Amino acid sequence: MSTIPVSVSPHETLNTSKGVITCGELFHVPLDEITEKLQSQGVSHVRRITIRRDGQLLNTKHLILTFSSHVLPEYVKAGYMRYWKVYGVPAPRRGATSYH
Repeated sequence: MSTIPVSVSPHETLNTSKGVITCGELFHVPLDEITEKLQSQGVSHVRRITIRRDGQLLNTKHLILTFSSHVLPEYVKAGYMRYWKVYGVPAPRRGATSYH
């Protein structure tokens, strides 16, 4: 048993959580810059919610933050603003046919 090489790595999606914040102040800031600035708070990915209106995709002030922890923080600090409500985004449910 001690001669068998073993590699251990964390699961990419089970060890993360997602939350949504509403932040009008970051509307014109590029997502790469937001991700870079929030990495110290455990944010690994940022995505902006878009809506379709009259056939066009429009950005909203809502951001989906992916955290590198399975627990959402109480707040996120972006610049001089502190956003207390980080709403969780549930994982998609699997249907009965997805288990085959």
